[in-house]
Amino acid sequence: MIPEEIINQIRETVDIGQVVGEYVRLKKRGRNFEGLCPFHTEKTPSFKVNSDKQIYHCFGCGKGGNVFTFLMDHERMSFVEAVKHLAPKANVTIREEKSDHRREQIERVAFAQTVALEYFKKQLKLPKYSIVRDKYLIGKRRITEESIETFGLGMASEEWDDFLKHATAKGLSKDDLVKAGLLIYNEDKNSHYDRFRQR
Repeated sequence: MIPEEIINQIRETVDIGQVVGEYVRLKKRGRNFEGLCPFHTEKTPSFKVNSDKQIYHCFGCGKGGNVFTFLMDHERMSFVEAVKHLAPKANVTIREEKSDHRREQIERVAFAQTVALEYFKKQLKLPKYSIVRDKYLIGKRRITEESIETFGLGMASEEWDDFLKHATAKGLSKDDLVKAGLLIYNEDKNSHYDRFRQR
């Protein structure tokens, strides 16, 4: 297992602009970079990369995250593969700790929460929830676009298992999601459903 301090060091040291620039043609725009989104087809650039905050975000399709999630989504890497791929760029040598069951569980739960964060953020960007975003958050609550992105605000849909389907497609098990507090098990029906809905 890779020590958490090493993961944090890599994330804070590697320039996300340089990494994303290896896959996407970016242009400098003020303190940010922008380009055509690699996750969907578009003619006008809506894909932004902020090196100060070490994040990327597409205002067209809602995709966003940090340097690890970019490689996971774009290059289909696992989290550990992304960390190892970036380690040389941060001049870091990875000495993996001896694996133990408890640590593996903790890492799986942490990954589940990362997947959930990106999922809920993307949901809030969907056109069908524009009223929630534009009229409630921005209009009534006076929350700015920058705050929405900075604090990772998102929304859960009304479906019973939409997040479950999304997370299992990312390689997470139902047990992982229950331990992460994202899924509820119904013993009477012997079935699972999303904990967060219509929020």
